[in-house]
Amino acid sequence: MPTATKLMSALVFALLAFFASEVFKPLLPEGTKMGLLSFVNAGIGLLCGWMIMGRLAGRGKFAAAGGGVRTSLALAFWCLLFWSIWEMLRQSTRPGTYEGVVEAINGAFALMFDYALLILTDARMAFTLAEGSYFLPQVPVVLIVGGMLCGWFAEWTEERSADAGKIA
Repeated sequence: MPTATKLMSALVFALLAFFASEVFKPLLPEGTKMGLLSFVNAGIGLLCGWMIMGRLAGRGKFAAAGGGVRTSLALAFWCLLFWSIWEMLRQSTRPGTYEGVVEAINGAFALMFDYALLILTDARMAFTLAEGSYFLPQVPVVLIVGGMLCGWFAEWTEERSADAGKIA
């Protein structure tokens, strides 16, 4: 059933997916056609926000933060899966790329692993602490912090819609 919380969760997670996609784009190799990457990921974020976070709201602030991180990780998984299958299908149109269906499916999961590794080894945000140099990969930071903020926003919306229901 549509609720204000599901709608707002869908919208904020669509924005989070769009922003995380824009942060991810510089990691791709030079000359990669990005096309509708951010918009497709925003659509996946819309669905994840509606279906996952929309039903998790209303359980408190800490649960909302956890639900937001859960939703953003699910969002990352589905985006990686979609684009790895898309790339596998694109590559499979060239003769000799894959020997059969099983090899193509394995190729899609290999691409998914490569994309995840690319995201996790992003060293654009580095800092030095004591004697070591460390890095924080930007896309996971955006997804985790943004997921917490989106979860809190969904919780806030749930509280407001519950208060409006008591008044009416």
